[in-house]
Amino acid sequence: MEKTFKLRIEEFWSKFQLQEKELYQMILSQDDPEAIMDRIQELLNVAFESVYFELATSEDKCILNLRIEGNRLIWFLNDYWKRKAPAGLSERWIFNAALPMTTDNTPIDLDVYGKEINADDFEVYAETDRQEAKINLEIVAPKLKDSTDQEKYSTLYLFLEHYLGEIEVMEYIGDIEFTDKPDYPDKIKLTTFASYIQSRIDEHKWLLVDKPTNNFSTYSMDPVEEDTLDLREDVIAGNSACIPIINAYYNDDPTLFRFAMENGVFLGFFYYNNTKITPDTSVAFRAEIEQKLEEKINGKGIADLIGGATGLEYSYIDIIVYDMDLFKPIAKEVLEAYALDESGLSEFVRGGDIEL
Repeated sequence: MEKTFKLRIEEFWSKFQLQEKELYQMILSQDDPEAIMDRIQELLNVAFESVYFELATSEDKCILNLRIEGNRLIWFLNDYWKRKAPAGLSERWIFNAALPMTTDNTPIDLDVYGKEINADDFEVYAETDRQEAKINLEIVAPKLKDSTDQEKYSTLYLFLEHYLGEIEVMEYIGDIEFTDKPDYPDKIKLTTFASYIQSRIDEHKWLLVDKPTNNFSTYSMDPVEEDTLDLREDVIAGNSACIPIINAYYNDDPTLFRFAMENGVFLGFFYYNNTKITPDTSVAFRAEIEQKLEEKINGKGIADLIGGATGLEYSYIDIIVYDMDLFKPIAKEVLEAYALDESGLSEFVRGGDIEL
């Protein structure tokens, strides 16, 4: 990790401020669209190892939308980028961490895989899953009958993300099935899907998700009961704002961890032995440590807490760190303050202990 994500983002915004007035005029005049995209890409590469984006305009403002491409971890990085945008830029610019929903409900046409597809070519049938706070879909699309499954779903997601926004699709859309004989009760149009979802959110009082740290999923596991265990194999239950990180750990897949490290981001967790803590106070005790960490990092752009878990022998507090150099002293101070047995900080990969 040559440069922390925090420093990369600060460097990006510093360079962007020097060029934004010229870029603003170029975008509004549209004299050389290719040159504009190249300039923006070059700037974004200062902050991100890889990034997808779109440009748009609204009245007298330029809009820079980053894309999350269905990846929750990328959402964390993009959201941090947006949070650190200098306030003075808001006179000319709008920055979004993901593609937002459109404000225009006009049916659009897209040329996808050699076919001209309109939003009205999809018949959408919906069923609400109250327990999961998701909307499952059945899709009738005769024009895509001869397309491959990948082509069908890719085409549908282009329209869903246009009318709903990337975050809304990721957060509220559940299972999707293409069919000729739908069973779900509610027939809706893609162009009015956003209002339909909002009605379900209002009716069932679902959480409105506007940033990645606002939505935690719970999980439970069957702990491994052996004398020698890797960390987290003893977990009984936990919650996480980024379940893909949890899945990657247990599948021994370092892809997400490496992706984060390439961008200067550290994914990890605190752990401590909980066998001397009474079961009825273990969750409250973990919450106390989490609160202490929040007090140390709040408003500094150093890290976010993204979950936690309780195991048979250890308790865990999950973190995403944007500046490891600044976070290490905080981690050491908090752990030493509690004098915890067998405590430490680990990377979100097996055998990833960090020396503090």
